[in-house]
Amino acid sequence: MTKRKEATPGSEYITASEAAAILGITRSYVNLLLARGVLRGNKVTDRLWLVNRASLANWIPKRKRREKPIE
Repeated sequence: MTKRKEATPGSEYITASEAAAILGITRSYVNLLLARGVLRGNKVTDRLWLVNRASLANWIPKRKRREKPIE
């Protein structure tokens, strides 16, 4: 089994998992945004998307995440 390499720090593209961590959403939701054309990226294989870093900065969620009250 080969270990998947993370995108290099200076590259124009990052993986969907890295994008999800930056945005605070799930990888599945990032894939959905890519498939709908909301985020720009390239589909490398059936399961691997590379996300354009610049498109992350332009994406703003439609609704804010609901914060849990502190008890």
